[in-house]
Amino acid sequence: MKLPLICVDGYDVNVYATEEEAALDLEPIDIRNGEYRFFDAAGCVVDAYVHGGTEYNDDKKRWYIIKSLPNDGQIRFSKRLPEECQQAELTLLLKDFLKTCKRDADADDLDSLISEIVRFLKPTKK
Repeated sequence: MKLPLICVDGYDVNVYATEEEAALDLEPIDIRNGEYRFFDAAGCVVDAYVHGGTEYNDDKKRWYIIKSLPNDGQIRFSKRLPEECQQAELTLLLKDFLKTCKRDADADDLDSLISEIVRFLKPTKK
């Protein structure tokens, strides 16, 4: 998996330098409910899952943890196999995000768009 990890939630985008950073920021219940789509920096689809716990789902297909285990809530990521890359779709999602944020997307290539979003979301302090 090529980092950073890109998390798409509707029209919102977040970028995580590491899997650990993403796991600390995201909530297991949201992962179980399928709230996000994940891609690596190459545009390949990444699956997220929660390790541990006992769960059930109601008629609305929402997941709940009903018994906690010591390792409950550990979010993990794995590249989808067989590899499913969607560079064109991710490029459009990132351009739409920048447009929504009223930022010009000067670049068309995925690496430049990711760099622009990282600069926008996590500006360096001077």
